[in-house]
This record gives sequence, C-alpha cells and structure tokens, in this order.
Amino acid sequence: MNLKEIDREFDTEGKCIAFLERLRWPDGVVCPKCQGKDISAFTSVARGRSKNTRGTEWKRSLYDCLNPKCRNQFSVKSGTLFHDSHLPLRTWFKAIVFMCQAKKGRSANEMGRTIGCAYKTAWYLCHRIREAMNSGELALLTGTIEVDETYVGGKPRKGEPRRTYFERKIPVMGVIQRDGEIRFKQVERANAETVKNVMAAYVSPDVTRIITDESVIYPFGFSPEQMAKHETICHMREYARGDIHVNNVESAFSLFKRALVGSFHRMSVKHCDRYLSEFQWRFNNRKNGQIFPDLLRNVAKKPPLTYAALTGDSGGQEQCA
Repeated sequence: MNLKEIDREFDTEGKCIAFLERLRWPDGVVCPKCQGKDISAFTSVARGRSKNTRGTEWKRSLYDCLNPKCRNQFSVKSGTLFHDSHLPLRTWFKAIVFMCQAKKGRSANEMGRTIGCAYKTAWYLCHRIREAMNSGELALLTGTIEVDETYVGGKPRKGEPRRTYFERKIPVMGVIQRDGEIRFKQVERANAETVKNVMAAYVSPDVTRIITDESVIYPFGFSPEQMAKHETICHMREYARGDIHVNNVESAFSLFKRALVGSFHRMSVKHCDRYLSEFQWRFNNRKNGQIFPDLLRNVAKKPPLTYAALTGDSGGQEQCA
C-alpha cells in the first residue's frame, strides 16, 4: 500500500471506518466492554477541531450495546490506540503508510510537515504507531543465529575519557536468525548475565549454530550446550570466514544508527525501546505484502496509550546520535 493507493481507496472517512471495522471485527461488531454481540448502530455528525479539519463535517458510525448491564456506547476507535484522537482516520492511514515505508525512520518534525499537523501531535502519533509495532510474544529463533552488542549514543565530548563516554551510551543486544527475524533488546549493561537472559528469551534450545565476535562476555554467558555450537570471528583480522560472520546483525545495527544520525538526531533513553521495536518490526516484515493492514490491525488491537503515560518521568535524558 502506497500513498497513491490510500488516496484512491480511502478518499472518504466513511471508507476508512468501514475498512477498520472489517479488520477489528471480522465476525461482526463486538462490544469492547462486555464482548456482547447484541448491538444497535446509529450515526452522528462529527466536526473537525484541528487546524486542517476545522469547518469540515463527517458522519461517525457509533454503536450501543443492548446488554442491560452494559449499555456501553462505542465506536470502532474505542479502546484502541485511535482512542481520543481528533485526527481523521485518513491522516492516520497516511502516517501508518509513511512509517511502514521509512526504512531509516521518520522524525516527528518530518511527519508533521508531511501530514500537516503540529510537532506535538505528530510526535504522539508516531509513538502510538511504534507501540503497535511492539509485537509482544515472538517465536524463538532457531537454525544459525548471530549475536552481537552495540552502543547507541553521541560522539565523545572534547577531552572526555573513553570509560565515561561508554558509560553514557545505551547498550543494545541484537540476535538474528539467518534468513529469518531479528530481536533487539535495550539492556543496562552488556555482560555475561545479560547474554544469558537474552539467549533464554529469544533463542530456541535446538539452535544449530551460534556465531559471535570474540567478545569475552559470550563464553561466560552461554550454557555448555550453547558453547558446543559456538563459533567466533576475529574482527581484528577479518570480517568473514566463509559463512562465519555477524554481518547480518551488524547491518541491522547500522540501519538503526543511520536513522539516529540522519532522521531523528536526538532520542530519549526512556523511549529507546519503542524506536527499537519500530526497526525490529519493519525489518521482520520487510517481505510482507500485507504490511499496511497488519500494522493497522495492531493499532486497532492495542489498548489506548495516553499522552500522560507516554511522557511520564522515567529519569531518561536526551542522547545525541
């Protein structure tokens, strides 16, 4: 799905609502509160409030739950990441397409200029879409996997000791299955205990080969069974020895770092997980021909993310890419 197809197939708000209803309720409308199917439909007129929609009107499809103990009134947006959003669904659809297609990410400023909204609105919109990209439970990786770590952050300050420079960077672990999916994980420290936890969370016990560089954290973090399948590459002498390399996971790391330099410029530590989820989801769905409806379905399934919850103080500071 591209922007031209969005303009052609979803040229009215009514078409967007109908498409979203089919994705969210393929077997008919269900009350999000009591899960009842005894529903009465009606319409009301909505008036635009934002700068670009003020003065415009469109019909809203609303529903009443006829369960006497519920009597909930809802729409297709209720209880989803669309909840309380004053942006038209057409704007949401375009933003989702942009996020799907942006290989190196799209900043909130760029998104705001593209869809015509304020920076704060675009920032909140992008983070709600990233929340939908957090896929939750994922299958364990198997076959031949590559494991590596990297540090995300700014350039060293003038006269800054190397130790202090690395202490303020964000450690990120990456695990990728050859010709398969990738897993990113922001961690507090890249050490043997972290490796042990990451392998337990993302890697199947029946993995055939585990390839890393010669970092000392891996032999202490692997189990005896994993060590029997462990192969290393020394980057001081070579980048690959036959099919023994970690080029795939390093390529994914470089894509994320290029995004920080060229698209985002600055990133908060407390939101790093969401940015990693975005790149992980887009990488894992790079060959998915239904990437747009799949992401739209995720947005409709996820519970609301309030602005207060998103911006709550978690002690994170800005990091320069």
